[in-house]
Amino acid sequence: MANSNVLFWQASVEELRQGYCLRGQVYACLICAAEFSQGIIYPVGEVLLEAERAAQQHVKTSHGSMFNYLLNLDKKLSGLSDVQKELLGMFHAGLSDKEISVRQGSSSSTVRHHRFKLREKE
Repeated sequence: MANSNVLFWQASVEELRQGYCLRGQVYACLICAAEFSQGIIYPVGEVLLEAERAAQQHVKTSHGSMFNYLLNLDKKLSGLSDVQKELLGMFHAGLSDKEISVRQGSSSSTVRHHRFKLREKE
């Protein structure tokens, strides 16, 4: 079985977004290293899924949203402060700068500044 820690840190941005990677003929979960071999059909609930679809379903049902997983990484690993994490969560939820400023008790320009700084960090 692959080491999830190594897989996670070697993953591309797209792989991090989806939560799994393809290494050789095996799809592997970046969080727990669960493996799904190409050419094998996996029973998931009452349906049968091919390997990539089984990997997608595994990430969703076992780990939830990759966005939340990444957002909840330790500060030392993500480089994000608690305020930045909170703002990213609100941006991800689709809140407007005005809605965020009301929740934060700050001005819309402060929220825009945070958004700009996060884009720089990206």
